Amino acid sequence: MNAAESPAPERLHVGTMWNGAVVTVTRAEVESTARDAAQAGMSLEAACPYPFFSEAGRAFKKAFAEACAKARRARASKEPL
Repeated sequence: MNAAESPAPERLHVGTMWNGAVVTVTRAEVESTARDAAQAGMSLEAACPYPFFSEAGRAFKKAFAEACAKARRARASKEPL
């Protein structure tokens, strides 16, 4: 499969504007932002730029939690017993 045939990135619903325009974002962008925020030590509430009830917000929360858990495991493995 070449670049011209590659599927479009998965897009997640963020919300609908007052004029009916639908706002979406790619899953890759949501997950990257969540990982960066978790690595920076931000709280979920401060880091998530999407409404929590939206599809993008739920994906952000999941990716953020996974990144935080991974960081905790990495820190725990480096701590002396």
